[in-house]
Amino acid sequence: MKERIGLIGAGLMGHGIGRNIVEKGWPLVVHEPFKADSLADLVARGATAADSPAGVAAAADVVILCVTGAPQVESIVLGERGLLATMAPGTVIVDCSTSEPDLTRRLAAALANRGIDFADAPLSRTPPEAEAGRLNVLVGATSATLARIRPVIEAFSENLFHVGGVGEAHTLKLINNYVTMGMLSVMAEAWTACVKTGIDVEKWIELVTPGVMNSGLFQMVVAGAAAGEMDRMKFFVSNARKDMTYFRRLAAGEGLSTPVAEAVLASIDDAVARGFGDRFMTGLIEARCQANGLPPPVA
Repeated sequence: MKERIGLIGAGLMGHGIGRNIVEKGWPLVVHEPFKADSLADLVARGATAADSPAGVAAAADVVILCVTGAPQVESIVLGERGLLATMAPGTVIVDCSTSEPDLTRRLAAALANRGIDFADAPLSRTPPEAEAGRLNVLVGATSATLARIRPVIEAFSENLFHVGGVGEAHTLKLINNYVTMGMLSVMAEAWTACVKTGIDVEKWIELVTPGVMNSGLFQMVVAGAAAGEMDRMKFFVSNARKDMTYFRRLAAGEGLSTPVAEAVLASIDDAVARGFGDRFMTGLIEARCQANGLPPPVA
């Protein structure tokens, strides 16, 4: 028999996770207090709604977390009537959020004392891939825990990468996201350089597209902005700031010198301060245009 799956968080990424799990025959219980439409859709597909994390814990053998970040994960696990207090020994938590490795290891230790396993399983790719069941998933877990959760993860993923032990998937995810945010920050400044110097942005795109600098990021954000499609990359600037903050803490904890990361975070902080935190990643281009007195990509 398939294990009972719980899902806490059915937002842009979580909805696709839940959809693939329930449509592929897994019993699913979902707690989503903020996105009623997303929850209703999953219920219509066969899931059951729970009114609290404790309600999920009571009805699931494996609980997947897909929430914003470390504060939310910590509250769900350690809070009053949280998962630590309500899940049964022999169950497992799979944290698909982008969180902080130190917290991940601390939670895993606390849960282990109650016989509950923990795996960090942050996601790569975007909401359309989540809906299609084609996410890339990094996993930090023991081999035994991975063997148990692999069939569930494979229900919503195309590629699964076992990075190592608990916390190591979150570590690599932050490193990878730093590269992503750094590239996008440079692209945003390059956009303004084109506009300021009178270079047609379309000519820049024409140059990059067949060359080695081309990438999915470039096409989603730069070519998307040029086409007036500001939502090709459905990832919020505020989440970029969160991930860069986590990376800076990680680097500082390891005694690393990261002057480029500091500059990237400062640029994203500026974008949030200018009011672009709730925009998708093309908001970085909008922020740089505003800072330089240039017209936005879409008037």
